[in-house]
Formats: sequence, C-alpha cells, structure tokens
Amino acid sequence: MGPSKPKRPAPARTAARRGVARKGAASGEPLPVDNAGATPSPAAERVAEVLPKHLPAAGKSRVAKETGVHGKRVHAEPVTPGVGEGAAIPAKRASAGRAPTGEGAARTPEAKAPAVPHAVRKRGPATSAAGTAGPPPGPASAVNPSAPASPAPSARPAGACSSARSGRARSAASSAEPSAPRRRARPVDRGARRRAILDAALAVFDAHGFAKARLDDVARHAGVAKGTLYLYFADKNALFEGLVQETLTPILVDADALVPDFPGTTRDLIDALLELLATRIIEGPGSAIPRLMIREGAHFPDLAAFYYREVVSRGSALIRQVVRRGLERGEITSDALERFPQLAVAPALLAVVWNGLFHAIAPLDVRALLGVHRDLLLKGLGCQDL
Repeated sequence: MGPSKPKRPAPARTAARRGVARKGAASGEPLPVDNAGATPSPAAERVAEVLPKHLPAAGKSRVAKETGVHGKRVHAEPVTPGVGEGAAIPAKRASAGRAPTGEGAARTPEAKAPAVPHAVRKRGPATSAAGTAGPPPGPASAVNPSAPASPAPSARPAGACSSARSGRARSAASSAEPSAPRRRARPVDRGARRRAILDAALAVFDAHGFAKARLDDVARHAGVAKGTLYLYFADKNALFEGLVQETLTPILVDADALVPDFPGTTRDLIDALLELLATRIIEGPGSAIPRLMIREGAHFPDLAAFYYREVVSRGSALIRQVVRRGLERGEITSDALERFPQLAVAPALLAVVWNGLFHAIAPLDVRALLGVHRDLLLKGLGCQDL
C-alpha cells in the first residue's frame, strides 16, 4: 500500500459556520443566516432557547449540531408550552423519571391522570358518615367522576350490633361485680406427712425387703406423689435412716431418761425396761426394723453400720448403766451383764424372729418369756431380792 493521503482541511466557510453555531448555542442568542441564505428551523430555535438552562456547556454544541443549526432541517415534534424548567419533557421520559437529552427532547407529553385521593388508595372498606362499610370506589370512578360508582353492599342487620353491644355490656357488668373470695388451700402439716411416708416405708420394707422395695410403692402407699417423697428423703437409704431415727431412737431416749432418777430397786428397773421393750418394739410396728436388719443387714454394710451406731451401741450403753447402778446399790454382785450386754436383749431378738416366722403357727407369749428371762438374769447376777 502506498502512503496515506493527507487529510483535506475543512473549507473556511464550514469552519466559520461551526464557530457561529458554537457561539450561538453557548450564549443563547439568535442564530444568523449562513452564507448560502439558509435559515435555522423553528425546532432549532426552540432548542437554542432551552439549551442554556438544561444542558451542560460541553453538550450544547453537540445538541445544536444535531438539531440543525448548521442549515440541516431535523424532524421535531410540536412542543406543548409549560411553566418553568422541564416543561417540554416527553411522556415516556417523564414516566421513567429521567431528564430528556439529545434527540427527541421536545416531544409532547401525554395527558397525565389526576392523582387518586389518599382515602381511596387505603386498603379495606371505606366507612361512610352513616357508619355503613362498603368497598372503595374502582379506578374508573376515581379518575373519571362521571363513571358510575360500584353499588355499596347491604348494611349489617341491626340485631348483630345490638347483640354485640349487649354482650359487651354484660361482660363489663360481670367484671364490675366483686369476685368471690378464693378458697385457700389448707396448710400442709409436714410432720404428719413425714410420719405417713415413714409408716408406708416400714410396711413396704417389711413386705418386700429392703432390696426389692421401690420408692414408687412407698409413695403410693403413703398417698403422695413420688416427687413429694423426694422433698423429705433423698433416696432409699435416707428413708431407712429416717425410719430408724423416728421409730427406735425415741424409745432409747425415753429409756435413758428413766434410769438416772428411777426410785425403785434394780428388779423394778429391769421390769420397767422390759415392759418398754415389749410394748414399743416387740409387739409394735417397730419390730420390722430389727427383723429387716437380721434378714438383709449383711448385704447393706452401710445400713448395718448406721443401725449399730443408732440402736445397738446406745442399747448396750443403757444395759451397762443399769448393771453399774445395781452394783453401786449392792443389789447385785456380778458384772457379767456389763461385759456381755447382748445377753439382755437376746430374748427380744428371739421374739422378733419367732413372731415373724411362726406367729401364725405357734404364737409366742412375749411377756411371759421376758419375765422368765428377767428371773434368770437376776439370779445369775447374784440378786437376793427375787
């Protein structure tokens, strides 16, 4: 390929024509007639009037060039005169919210529908002055008042309003009346409930044994919920410990209080203690506890140790105290029972086991047995008052 041809400079008349267009578009002055005698079109004159107000300076010459200020006639739509800036915005541009620029900036806007009142745009039925509710008017009646309005629905029956008002009146009257005082729950006697749980535990332990006894059965027998039982005792071991402390410990406390100030002889004191043992342990419900320990104490060493501390050790101390009293008073001469206090309670354990196994076959006369045992003890201790 050969060397490119140099660009031909624009004619002087064309350059002058372009300078005039730029100057007129920037200042807003009327455009002069060019050398050829052509005059700018009416659309070009209108654009020249609007350009200084709506377009930046950098785009005015370009728009003037496109709209025919150089002698070219450009098709333009009629412009509807308006007030203020942006009066000649086309309808399509106005609906999109954009300012008109470039070609077609002078299009005629379409007719805009009047704004719909705020009350009509609200959702839900509109309420009239008479209080009846009806649907909002349709779009035709909102834009064109001459369009027929949609018929209003029939009003509610009068009975519905009156019944609703009467119901509200009755509820207000009932709320105004003083309410009846509530019945207060009777206070719970915790001591009595604890005693009932212990009695139930004693019956269940004696019937099923400690290993097979269930706290559900204890609660059912006591007439309380299982959760209530746990408010008094943490577990089955605690229930057994409470049973020993509530049943056998008070007997030992009463026996300890009887010995120091007893006014009679050693024989009379032994008779009083044996009567207490027969009445409150052997012939009473407390006999189930020694029987339970004989049967299952070896399988529960913790319970056996607790029973020894609470019952056996305190009973042995009580027997030694009685023997020392008799020796001091000179009513007995042997200390064998002080060295072996288990001999004093041997017939009591025999009676407990016998009644548990053979009571239905051969009932045992407990009081006669204890009387014979007392005589043997006193004779062996060297008592002269028989």
